[in-house]
Amino acid sequence: MFYTDGLPFHFARNPNYHNSYAYAATYNIPGYVPPGYNALRTTLLQKERANVERLLKPIKDSWLANGVSIVSDGWSDPQRRPLINIMVASDRGPVFIKAIDGSSEFKDKHFIARVLKYAIKDIGHEKVDQIIIDNAIVMKAAGALFEENSKRVPPHQDHEISIERSKSLERFFEDENGLRVVKVEFVTFSGGRFPSLDALTDR
Repeated sequence: MFYTDGLPFHFARNPNYHNSYAYAATYNIPGYVPPGYNALRTTLLQKERANVERLLKPIKDSWLANGVSIVSDGWSDPQRRPLINIMVASDRGPVFIKAIDGSSEFKDKHFIARVLKYAIKDIGHEKVDQIIIDNAIVMKAAGALFEENSKRVPPHQDHEISIERSKSLERFFEDENGLRVVKVEFVTFSGGRFPSLDALTDR
């Protein structure tokens, strides 16, 4: 099988590989037929997934009481597809949740934040204590979106606010030259530091 079907050699280190051959060599099972292609990828796969979920249930049941950290990072698989891993870490150990293929997405801060928000929703926001991400620029920008609160302008609304501000100024100042002067004055008012109390008063 290793040579005819291209099985990776590290499969020989799998204890289930050794156990299955040892069992077959020890016991004679008349009429036994190994599972076929369709059974392996449908019913047997579904049963194994249910078995894994059963094994993970005690760990997941502890998440509400003890809290969890969502851990996420980006990487590429052997086909060079950009993937985003979602894992959960708790005092009962790490659990892999999913890997998201971002090949067809524009991987900006909004996409990353949306992925993380869906992960929080799936796990349950009441169970999540924190989100741990790598220090890539887009990840840090997505993390900033989670630091929003009701008293702070969300970072992703900066552009929208600028557009609405421009529309408001255009309604009040129909003259093009006057509008340009007002916009320049507004930028001067909004930007820069206050070197003195007089400067603050002037603005």
